[in-house]
Amino acid sequence: DMMATVFLLCLLAAAPAAAQHGWTAEGAADDGARLTLHFLLQQDGLSVLDAAFHAVSDPRNPAYGQHWTREQLKRSVKAVPGAVDAVSTWLWEHGVYEWSVAPCADALVVELSVAEIRVLLGVQVQRYVSEANPNLRILRSVEAYQLPTHVKSYVQSISGLHNFPVPRLHARAQAVGQPQAVFKTVTPSEVRSLYGVNEAFSGSTNASQALAEFEFQGYRPGDLAKFQSHFNLPTQTVRNVNGSGKAAVGHTEANLDVQY
Repeated sequence: DMMATVFLLCLLAAAPAAAQHGWTAEGAADDGARLTLHFLLQQDGLSVLDAAFHAVSDPRNPAYGQHWTREQLKRSVKAVPGAVDAVSTWLWEHGVYEWSVAPCADALVVELSVAEIRVLLGVQVQRYVSEANPNLRILRSVEAYQLPTHVKSYVQSISGLHNFPVPRLHARAQAVGQPQAVFKTVTPSEVRSLYGVNEAFSGSTNASQALAEFEFQGYRPGDLAKFQSHFNLPTQTVRNVNGSGKAAVGHTEANLDVQY
């Protein structure tokens, strides 16, 4: 009988000694406040994925350039058998009936109240306010969470409970009365100098590079041409675009990603 079972609670992760710099505790969070947590599950295909990564990246390997499909990647990173069932059953037994499985089947995403977190994980959740922006508040815990042995064996970590956002550097500098850093334009020649990259251009069509853009951002081919002309760079074009990657007006982030 699960109700009669005495759970052996195992320490899963060491608690941070204190909150990250830039955040101040305001007090205990209300029991009804809610927090979205990601239970990151154990995986058993990562060694295969690592080997495949190096194989498709090495011109000397017969598998060079034979990149995996999304479905192949998902099969490799999904949770070990029984992980989703074990964690979801445990949640169900504690009155938590709604959760979702992450797209790659490697995590459970669940929204919990502060009261539920206290019962399930044995930690107190507090309110924190940003020192750089007093209007920004989050819920976090600095205590080590605990899980029953039969659940702990399937869980790598829990995201969203301990991790604090890192304040922007210029905001932190202002908060302590330091002068802001002065930024200048970063040019391709400065990037090459900083990272020790030469200007050799192979012109090979066997090598490729891919970018991922989000939130429906697109680049503008005309802006790429102007960028290459302005900095005397070899003319290169984007060979293949999946989705609506080209835009009449290039979005800043997508444009910079493609140009640099």
